[in-house]
Amino acid sequence: MRRHVLPVAVAALLLAAPRSANSQRPATLPLPTLDEARPMPLFPALVVPFSIPDEYCRGGRSPGVLLRIFDRLTQPLDTLVLRGRDGLPLDGRAIRCGDHVARWDGTLAGPLRVADPGLWYLQMAVDTSRTGRSGAAPVLRTRRVLVPAF
Repeated sequence: MRRHVLPVAVAALLLAAPRSANSQRPATLPLPTLDEARPMPLFPALVVPFSIPDEYCRGGRSPGVLLRIFDRLTQPLDTLVLRGRDGLPLDGRAIRCGDHVARWDGTLAGPLRVADPGLWYLQMAVDTSRTGRSGAAPVLRTRRVLVPAF
């Protein structure tokens, strides 16, 4: 009976050590969501719902959000705008947390070029340095989107 006490004590210490180390690790932020893009039924445009978790806005801070569309060669082509009266471009602008909808009318930056139909990519970058997390890299979310003929 006595010779089993030492191995049991060592095993208990080894099992307890990872728990105490994990309890000191800082909590990670939940990821923002970038939902499926869908065409608007009455206007030639795509709408993209997305959400920023409330944890990014603690202390009255607002994260910067960049939402761009890329071609098949992953070259950035255009920046989406926030749906609403103002139509503010999502080019790193600080927005409040919660659910939002971005809009893209299918035109590319430049002299009135219209996007070709096909497979394109959306990328959302949320700047976490504005949320008080010093040295934190932006959170990236990427999604493939099938662009219809505009």
